[in-house]
Amino acid sequence: MFYKIAEIVFCSELSLPSFKAFECSPSDPDAVLKISEETPQDGPESAAGMFAIRRIDDGWFLHWKSDSKSGLIVSRDYAQMRLIRKTGRKGTFLEKQYIMIALECLLARRGYVSLHAACVSMDGEAIAFTGKSGAGKSTRASAWQDAFQATLVSGDRPLIKINEDGVEAYGVPWDGKEACYRNVHYPLKAICEVRRNGSVYCRKLSFRQSQTNMLLTKKKPRKIWMNC
Repeated sequence: MFYKIAEIVFCSELSLPSFKAFECSPSDPDAVLKISEETPQDGPESAAGMFAIRRIDDGWFLHWKSDSKSGLIVSRDYAQMRLIRKTGRKGTFLEKQYIMIALECLLARRGYVSLHAACVSMDGEAIAFTGKSGAGKSTRASAWQDAFQATLVSGDRPLIKINEDGVEAYGVPWDGKEACYRNVHYPLKAICEVRRNGSVYCRKLSFRQSQTNMLLTKKKPRKIWMNC
């Protein structure tokens, strides 16, 4: 199967239901996914949230911490992926997470950023609602859908890219609980940071506040598991 996410073409031996809206005609792929039953090479590992990352000769092996026999091998340029499965095992939620991480790293090399936000479109433009988990991003997006007939672009992590014509927001074939997999993109009009407060108001952030918000942390950022 061939899929196109933003500007990259992804060829997969594995059928991915959430990628269906992104199917495209066969062409030279930027990344290829194959299914394998090989034994992962040994190597030094480091933890990254619920995953472990092992450095191997031809790239990285990403796997669930409690399962070191199944996972995804990714080449250093993210062009080659090998999904290691136990014999007879069907696709799992984790496999989709592995693929998402690898493709987001490839997209980062092409100038795309995954924004932790709920994003809607209205009148041909996109508005993204970002903030800490539980702050109300999805609630704001839902309110705009009800009040202004806005349409959901992505419920959890739209792609954002700055180009010569401005900033674009893209739907992706992975999402949060909303399971919104739309192959669309719109000019991004605004990013709104949602905060819990006793009153309701809207104000423009300073440059410093915007910068901190986009970095998602005031603390020293953690080391990224793969060198995007």
